[in-house]
Amino acid sequence: MKPDGYAYATSKSLLSYDNDTTTYNIGLGRKFSDNWSGAVTYGYEAAQSGKGSPTSPTNGNSKYGVGVTYNTEQLSSTLAVQHVEIGDQIANIGSHDSPMTDNTGLVTALKISAKF
Repeated sequence: MKPDGYAYATSKSLLSYDNDTTTYNIGLGRKFSDNWSGAVTYGYEAAQSGKGSPTSPTNGNSKYGVGVTYNTEQLSSTLAVQHVEIGDQIANIGSHDSPMTDNTGLVTALKISAKF
């Protein structure tokens, strides 16, 4: 992706990837009763070499999470939380380097569904 204004100012692409990447995810779920179930998850993406761009200032990640689900005959509710450790990267903007280090994220989700 190479918008004209950005390419003119920096002589670079806004976003480009040199290699494909693979993300691994694994999870384990357990049904505790007719109504309650839970799961734990882990995910990993290896870091790539090179500098990042303003739209992709991370390099790999590892993440782990937990979730619980409560089911009735007509309602299902799921609450999940995931902690993401974002890989360090140097975002290159023209001739300027901006280090992106020690970043983490917390992802939360709530899903409520009805059956009728």
